[in-house]
Amino acid sequence: MTDSEVGRIAIRTFLEMMASLENVDRGHARLLLARGRHFIPMGLPSNYRRGIAKQCFANSQRIVMRSFAKTGMGGIRYAEGYACSGKLSVSLPIHHAWIVDENGQVIDPTWECPETSVYFGVTFETGFLRERLATFESYDSLLDDRRDGWSLLGSQEMQARVLA
Repeated sequence: MTDSEVGRIAIRTFLEMMASLENVDRGHARLLLARGRHFIPMGLPSNYRRGIAKQCFANSQRIVMRSFAKTGMGGIRYAEGYACSGKLSVSLPIHHAWIVDENGQVIDPTWECPETSVYFGVTFETGFLRERLATFESYDSLLDDRRDGWSLLGSQEMQARVLA
């Protein structure tokens, strides 16, 4: 079994366990199992700089918003879910954020060795990210967003509107 296959199994098993334990109205594991997907890893492109370690939400959200401000288009999207780092010796799913390009490939401005990592999650409409940043003025998880009572997790309508 390849490291990638082990990572995929680890993430799925971890999310299934979380889903069985989480509060129904604010657990993001159920949402990820229903709407998430795997993304294609690649090395960090040369036109991107690695951000601050352990600041994945801020690193990824800043880049998406800068790109949107420059182009006015959503060529890249903010993504969030769980990932297994290719740098670790064990497949340990970690709540993580990254960017996805037009081809579904991961641009991870936080982790070293993204090309050997495994990513599973959802992408968000850039308009929703803009709304959240304007409302709360801070970088934080959009999946596990306690700031508004986990509204995304309790609303199928909202999920359909904001998940790309």
